[in-house]
Amino acid sequence: MSTLVSLGRVMDGAVTAAFVLVVAGISLYALGLAHYNITVSQKGKLGAFSNMISRALPFKNDVFEFNLTHVILYAILIAVMSLTHHRHIEKKAREEEKKEKEAKKNN
Repeated sequence: MSTLVSLGRVMDGAVTAAFVLVVAGISLYALGLAHYNITVSQKGKLGAFSNMISRALPFKNDVFEFNLTHVILYAILIAVMSLTHHRHIEKKAREEEKKEKEAKKNN
C-alpha cells in the first residue's frame, strides 16, 4: 500500500522548511539594509543612482518594511525555484544517459 506522506521524512521536511525560512528572513533583512544604505545614508554620494533605486522600490518614508508574511512568501519562492532547478538537472542527466546508451549501441 502506498502512502502520500512518509512519516520518516517529516522531520527532514521540518528542518528544511526552518532553514529556508531563516535564509529568506536573513536575505530580506540584508536587502533592507542595502536599501537603507543606498537611499538614505549614502544618498549624497550616490546621487542619481540613489534616486533611481528609491523610484524603482518606493517605500513610505524610504523605510524597507517586511513581516512574517513576506518572509514566508519569499521562502516559498526560494523552494519553488530550487525545485525547478532540480528538475532541470534531472532532465540534463536523462539526456546524457540517452546519449551514452546510443553511443554504446552504435559501438
